[in-house]
Amino acid sequence: MREGRIEKDKGMIAAGCEAEEKDRKIDRYSYELGVMDCFCEMTASGLKGLAMSHPCPDRKEWESFRPAVQKLCQKYEISFYPEEDPLITDLFPARMNQGTCHYLFYRDKAVLQEYLAIKAERKKAIEEHCYVDPKRYELAWRLGKLLSYPDEGIRRYIRRTREEEGL
Repeated sequence: MREGRIEKDKGMIAAGCEAEEKDRKIDRYSYELGVMDCFCEMTASGLKGLAMSHPCPDRKEWESFRPAVQKLCQKYEISFYPEEDPLITDLFPARMNQGTCHYLFYRDKAVLQEYLAIKAERKKAIEEHCYVDPKRYELAWRLGKLLSYPDEGIRRYIRRTREEEGL
């Protein structure tokens, strides 16, 4: 009897939230800050070694987030790196990140150093015309590990990216 009542209450709450959601508009700035707040908390707790804000194609908009990003990082006692030329690997489709800016969130400076090392290795591999497998796969894998993704998630993201890009 009690279970039925709980399920009925959950349904009423969900229906009420959906009704409220239809009337409520969330501006992009607030949404993106909410996402960054969540990523900062996950990074501070150790759940993620590295977190990235959503890609921002508008540099002026991206720069407008910086004061709030600084406050978030102070609040969670973590650091950020303003990424103006994001690392492109097979972890995500290039169209998502090319020409965009991000904020990277991290606790341990070694994590940022590893991100920058992957980025430098990719650049060198391209310059030497050897950005092919297994190096290409390895760099995407390493980025996925920095982002604290599980192995299956990394494989799935790389597979989807490669399918989308015809690789």
